[in-house]
Amino acid sequence: MVIQLTPYAGLLGTVATAWGAVGAASSLLQARKLVLTQSAESTSLGFLAKYLGGYVAWALYGMAIGSTPLIVVDLIGICASGVTVVTALRVRHATTRTNDHQGGASPSASHTAAPNAAYPSPNATRP
Repeated sequence: MVIQLTPYAGLLGTVATAWGAVGAASSLLQARKLVLTQSAESTSLGFLAKYLGGYVAWALYGMAIGSTPLIVVDLIGICASGVTVVTALRVRHATTRTNDHQGGASPSASHTAAPNAAYPSPNATRP
């Protein structure tokens, strides 16, 4: 049995666009967390940059085929992801600068200072 969705195409398009817009804006939740905690240690800039790049690619595709819903959703994604990337970079820069002024190590250096028990050194003595 095949369900005919053609009569619902307008409604489905509206729902998909709204859902996509909310999803695209969701990276702002990460930006909010960055601002509140003033820590970007657990934030992957590589992931955020790839996320942003995906929105750029889809927006360009939407422009090429003239799809307004695709363009709108991806422009929201570009703006939200862009804000999140800039926020992460600013928090990392502020943290590094604060640690430098206090004579402390940067967050990335602190990870290499002590071995992690979950990932023992290859030179560690085995029981």
